[in-house]
Amino acid sequence: QMLQQIDEKQISKRYLTVHNVINGLTLLTKRLFNKDLIPILDESLVKEDMIHESILLSYLKDENGETKAKIFFDLFVRDGKYRDVFSQFTIRGSKTLNLQNQNFFQMPISIIAANFEVLDKDLLNMPLSFNDAKSIFHEFGHTLHSVLSKTDFQALSGNRIPLDFAEFPS
Repeated sequence: QMLQQIDEKQISKRYLTVHNVINGLTLLTKRLFNKDLIPILDESLVKEDMIHESILLSYLKDENGETKAKIFFDLFVRDGKYRDVFSQFTIRGSKTLNLQNQNFFQMPISIIAANFEVLDKDLLNMPLSFNDAKSIFHEFGHTLHSVLSKTDFQALSGNRIPLDFAEFPS
């Protein structure tokens, strides 16, 4: 009953911004997996990793501060981008590499894609709808499934499984 009384427009207008949603993902990741999601808000620090100025980069770091994954948030409409998408893509899966009889971990890279209309130059403080925020959290579930997979075979990492089961972890 209480959930039916929630005014989603008021929540969205007041609380749901791109910045707040990413902060929520950061908190969730820390509490559930003891990993730090570190959004990079100054693109000059990571020019070599940037794909486009509207794409937000974040690193997933372990308790020792070691980077375990790169996660891109490609949330905004731009020329040349496919419009009808709200999804997660694995750019590079996680797997163990055996080089010269030593095991190394291949760093996974994932991207969450959406098509929010740019309403303001301040992309981080743009409001999101309740459904858009839920969708980002859902796709982030797929992202975590992908980047936290520990396997010897890249083909088995993340959501490279039958579609009906891919929705379960997210």
